[in-house]
Amino acid sequence: WLKLRNENDEESVHLAGWPAAAEIDIKVIENMEQVRKIVSLGLESRQKAGIKVRQPLGQLKVKNLKLSDEYLDLIKDEVNIKEVIEDVSIETEVELDIEITPGLKEEGDYRELVRGIQEMRKKAGLTPSDAIALSIEADDIGKNLIQKFEMDLKKVVLASKIEFSANDGQEIKVDELIFKIKFI
Repeated sequence: WLKLRNENDEESVHLAGWPAAAEIDIKVIENMEQVRKIVSLGLESRQKAGIKVRQPLGQLKVKNLKLSDEYLDLIKDEVNIKEVIEDVSIETEVELDIEITPGLKEEGDYRELVRGIQEMRKKAGLTPSDAIALSIEADDIGKNLIQKFEMDLKKVVLASKIEFSANDGQEIKVDELIFKIKFI
């Protein structure tokens, strides 16, 4: 406070008043209430179907949708879906397409793998800025998955290098795939 204050400020931060609130935009509040409701219903549908949030899904239909793209992006992120569309013909307020296409399955498997590697980083006491190199043992399907998402994987887990080799690392299971991963 002493370094930041100017001559018009109080002598101590403890003597200063709270900043005045800006004007409240009621439309934003109403839109966020609709977003929260849609997200809640979408997540409830996921839970009923037994589909983890890390598994991306294709589409969420909403009966009455009057939101701009920025709000739709929030819904997509929170419910982990690719597309939100309005469909006045559905019987419920929200209808989640729970079909998992091979592409969506692959993306979900990749996210599970990332989660496992991030957990390994945490257990190893690494900070988010510590770079790693990975030795990965996997079957052909696992190798193809890693190669498909390799650039993103390197960026997300901060890996400078990924090599495929037999190792005595930690086992990470992602559905039927088994990866042995070691930091090198």
